[in-house]
Amino acid sequence: MSDRAEEERNRLSLLQRKLVDIASNCINLHTDEVDAAIDDSLAALGKFVRADRAYIFAFDFERGIAANTHEWCAEGVPPHIDELRALPLESIQEGLSHLIRGKVHNIPDVQALPPGALRDVLEPQGIRSMVAVPMMRNNRCVGCVGFDSVRLRRDYSDDEQSLLGMFARMLVNIDLRRRDERALRLAVAQAEAASR
Repeated sequence: MSDRAEEERNRLSLLQRKLVDIASNCINLHTDEVDAAIDDSLAALGKFVRADRAYIFAFDFERGIAANTHEWCAEGVPPHIDELRALPLESIQEGLSHLIRGKVHNIPDVQALPPGALRDVLEPQGIRSMVAVPMMRNNRCVGCVGFDSVRLRRDYSDDEQSLLGMFARMLVNIDLRRRDERALRLAVAQAEAASR
């Protein structure tokens, strides 16, 4: 095995361990602490894969928007979470078509995209390359986790995409746990109110 292949294998092994650590940490957290842990996880993964920005979008197909819920940016890279709280889904239709089929959307060179809505969304953010990994719940895309390269162009490897897919699945499970806990708290509160 070449030195380069061995180095890449070690790097991916480290990423797998990081994801296991993140999952272990999130399992034991109270739901009120999960958002901070997700922010920390995005930072850790973004730094590890040498991205300049890492983020999560939740898709609301009824309202036709993608909401940027979490974002980490490398030092010197401007955040865009505030202006992307209600991004029209039609503006990202090209990428969305991949994601709703459960496919990763990898763009190694934004400048190579044909003129259009997706390029118009990515270029003002300074994005040179990006990858978006779908978050699937019951075979339905509910959002994505994305990684941007602003300083340099890059192509995220299949192994990186696969491991980042694990992170996306973890996020879906965390969200399901939060929903279940909220529903349980509401049911308990309603039962207590009914018994008075």
